[in-house]
Amino acid sequence: MISRLCLWISHQKFLPALKNIVETCGIFKMERFMELVLPYVDMIYYDIIKIMDASLSERYTGIKSDLIWTNFRTLQEISLKKHLGFLLPRTPLIPGMTDTDENLSAIAEFLFSLGIKKAALLEYNPLWYAKLNKLYRKQESHANGWIKNMWPTAGKYSLQRGFQFNVG
Repeated sequence: MISRLCLWISHQKFLPALKNIVETCGIFKMERFMELVLPYVDMIYYDIIKIMDASLSERYTGIKSDLIWTNFRTLQEISLKKHLGFLLPRTPLIPGMTDTDENLSAIAEFLFSLGIKKAALLEYNPLWYAKLNKLYRKQESHANGWIKNMWPTAGKYSLQRGFQFNVG
């Protein structure tokens, strides 16, 4: 959903020093996005790449990834005409789910096939464990220091064909 307040702010000419950055998971109607948002955007953070395997992705998220991939490819084509860094694909690193060697390798290959050479790996947010505990579902957080252990894995895929994963 596109917030009316966000649209109003992005259209204001009295804030020229501010950069408009959109963060999205890719579930939107491209026609509306191109009409109402794209003309006012300086950069897009696209949290697209979670799990490359379509059946696993649907199992974990409950959503088919077709629309997400279609929108991503369209925005990638648009970004080639804009500027370097207009579109930044991001992957949240979820222990045991998105951080596997197989998944990270598939992500790197997919992005490379589209000519993308830079992406971000996002540190897992352990606050979810606190939410689960409030819901009386006790879970232990294994995230403390975990991101530090991802550097060797991210580095491995960064070296593939000059691809760069930024971790953090």
